[in-house]
Amino acid sequence: MTGIFRLPIVFGAICFAVIQAYQAYEFVSGGSPDAEQKKLKIKEIKKRSSDLDLEIKKKQAEASQLEDLKNEEFALRSKFDQLSKMRKETQNSPQVVKGLYTEAKLLGLKFESIQPSDNGDFSVTVQGAFRQVLRFCDRISQREQPIKIDGYRLVSVSQEGDRQSLLRGDLRVKLLPPLPVEKTP
Repeated sequence: MTGIFRLPIVFGAICFAVIQAYQAYEFVSGGSPDAEQKKLKIKEIKKRSSDLDLEIKKKQAEASQLEDLKNEEFALRSKFDQLSKMRKETQNSPQVVKGLYTEAKLLGLKFESIQPSDNGDFSVTVQGAFRQVLRFCDRISQREQPIKIDGYRLVSVSQEGDRQSLLRGDLRVKLLPPLPVEKTP
């Protein structure tokens, strides 16, 4: 009877040894064909994951660029609106410049320059006697399209021996809306 009980033990030991040998073979060779397929799937999933991460980063960069473009468009629109408003305000600029030149010449002033600025103002430089410069300022403020003098600088340009005191007037002027015309019945 002892031989009969030994047979299952021997058979169990042989099975155990075969299982251990198979596991050792899998460990050394890298696994079973089923494990190889799983490894390939894992590699494929990792590759797709990295591709998706790259795609996400590209989309985020595009979104950032679109946001920057949106901000730039907003800034350009506000600048355009500002320039359109200034254009409406200075629509009669050539007529105003001609009027300023004519007023200066009528008063005997030397009209040196006129420079438009970004905000619709003008910088006007005239030269003449103090009284002429003041009369020029008074007359341009009473025009049909009044002009506001926002700033000025008067500098003496007289030289020794001159009979009159000559001034150079640097004026910063701004166009105002036309005065309403009163109709008489």
